[in-house]
Amino acid sequence: MTSIPTDLEEDDNKSKAAADRVADFPATELNQQPPLVPSIISAEGDQSALTQLESTTLPITQADRDPTGAPTAQASNSKKSKTPKVKIETLEGLVAYAYSRKGQQITLRPQVEKVLARGPSLDADARQRLLVLAECDPLLAVPRQLLLIAFQAERSKVKNELRDFVGEILCAHPAFGTASLVAVVKNLPDAPTIDESFELAASIDFPVADTQKRKFKGKEIVQLKTNAVNILAIWFAATREISLADLSRQLFISLWQPRMAQDLGDTGKMRHLTDISEFAGVGVACKVFKEEAERQSALARSAQRGMETGLEQARKLSEEVERLKARLEAQELDIQRLNESLGAQKAKYEVEFTHERARFHQLRGRILRCLSAELSLLEEGLHALRKQPPKVHVMDDHADRVVDALRAEISKLEDSL
Repeated sequence: MTSIPTDLEEDDNKSKAAADRVADFPATELNQQPPLVPSIISAEGDQSALTQLESTTLPITQADRDPTGAPTAQASNSKKSKTPKVKIETLEGLVAYAYSRKGQQITLRPQVEKVLARGPSLDADARQRLLVLAECDPLLAVPRQLLLIAFQAERSKVKNELRDFVGEILCAHPAFGTASLVAVVKNLPDAPTIDESFELAASIDFPVADTQKRKFKGKEIVQLKTNAVNILAIWFAATREISLADLSRQLFISLWQPRMAQDLGDTGKMRHLTDISEFAGVGVACKVFKEEAERQSALARSAQRGMETGLEQARKLSEEVERLKARLEAQELDIQRLNESLGAQKAKYEVEFTHERARFHQLRGRILRCLSAELSLLEEGLHALRKQPPKVHVMDDHADRVVDALRAEISKLEDSL
């Protein structure tokens, strides 16, 4: 009986076919560069640090653990045997090696990065060969590792080449096939915001089929969404310099929190807490949240101190305002009293002025009459003196009368002052 191949068998067949295609790459291409999947360095081979790329070990499954949960000796030996040192001299070789690792962690040493920066770029032929390998990674497990290498790299050539190639992979993948996510990857002016981008990546509409017309399963869809969100987080960190605190918040909102059941009791929460095995990632997330909480707490304390200082200043200003208001009211009362006094003085002055003016006119009239009368006597006396013979006794009489009258008037003036 002929068996019908399952999806897992199809994936195995695709992986084997991809490995065959990588192994068949001609060694004479790229200016006689080594094959895309580098050979393992033997104990007698070149041990130079310039040609080493450190990689992490394969995960230990439950079958590789003893009843206590610890790795068995066989599993530990298997891990050691699967941590080879490989020779990487080109960017194409690095990307091919990453695909041969199927999403497992790889790291880039500075010496190797220096070699890659001096090597050839990813030309059109190299990209085409690598895109064939990318077709065998429908869940986007490898682009995250490539982006992490690009994020780690110090040399712009390595950083930009890897990032551009990952962007090409993402734009060609059905998960990023929408115009909105393509605009995010290409950093177009009309691209969605960071919050909207994470929401789009976490809510990719499935089921869809990949380039080989294979539908994704439920667990694969969950894994693909997870990879898409994680890739987007690294992409934003590399292209927009988003802080770890902001990325952790976005990952929590779009990825971590939705995966948690809403009605977990204490037992359920305890089970999830004790099921954690990836301690490094949880530690980083907790540390970032703790640092952000401490930063926000420090800002809150600073704001509290600023508010208390402001309230104290406001209290002092309020007291000063009250003092100024009291002083103003007192001054207003003084002004009112001065106005009333001024009015009274003005009225009194007007009365006195009227009286003094009347006295002035009275005095003026009296003096005028006195002077006119005395002037008339003096004129008569002068007339008597001019006669022949002069009548001196008339002049003497009139002069005495004038003197007496003037003295009397002077005395009146002195009494009235």
